[in-house]
Amino acid sequence: MSINLAQMAASAFIKSFYISPEDWGLLNEPPSQAVSERVLQLLQRARTTQRLFETSIRYPTTVLAYVLDEYANARRKVIAEAFINALTVGWNSGPGFESVATKPMELQSHDPLRYAGDMLAWLHQASASEREYFKSLTSDKVETGLMQDCLNNITNGLAYPLQLRLEQLLVTEHSAVLLYKINNILQFYSSVIMNILGEKCTVYATLSELQSLSWNLFISALHQETLNLLTENEFPRHDFLPSVSALEACRLLEAILTCQDMSYAAPDVRQTKCEQVSLRVRLTLL
Repeated sequence: MSINLAQMAASAFIKSFYISPEDWGLLNEPPSQAVSERVLQLLQRARTTQRLFETSIRYPTTVLAYVLDEYANARRKVIAEAFINALTVGWNSGPGFESVATKPMELQSHDPLRYAGDMLAWLHQASASEREYFKSLTSDKVETGLMQDCLNNITNGLAYPLQLRLEQLLVTEHSAVLLYKINNILQFYSSVIMNILGEKCTVYATLSELQSLSWNLFISALHQETLNLLTENEFPRHDFLPSVSALEACRLLEAILTCQDMSYAAPDVRQTKCEQVSLRVRLTLL
């Protein structure tokens, strides 16, 4: 009986979230008494929904968990569709069913750095918004563990399409400098997503795997580029200055290390990365 009641409560709770396209269209209507009355009704319904959730918090944890599962299922479908639309159709950062104002992100696939940055920025914005929605809805009275589990259920639908596109981007890129920049971006957004969703989140685990993959591919590309610069045997110069190939290798190292400002990692992590990059180039030159 308690499960049936919980299911009915969860179903009513989810239905209370629905806002019709006509109601969204009120945002574009000129101010009038009719519009004001309808907006007031929607605000009252939102307040009623919040009180319903606050009431469910007082019930046993199993009932609350069931309600959160229903909420997460509904939000997961919405956010997954929104991400696919942002990739293939375009999206609007404003509220409601307004006309699309941005181009599809996949149109930028020829620019790997921007393409990866756009996807990760969208993920960051969506994750932060879902967290704020949840905290506002529950008046920040739900345990952190339950909140993180709910947010994980909502966002785990984004992990596969994100991983699929970023892996394809990484394995087809052979520029060491560009791979290093992408690794820096992945490192930054990994830490941001961890702070928002927690360490056990599927999206965070996916970003960590992609960061590790990008670093390994970067090291391989750096080694190969340095070897390519040293393919031609050059006699020592009479003035004992470095050879042209050695200078080119140093310029490659300089180009990589100047990208370090893009990384928001801790100072010790940045120092470790710099040492690894320098060591790789030095070993190849020897």
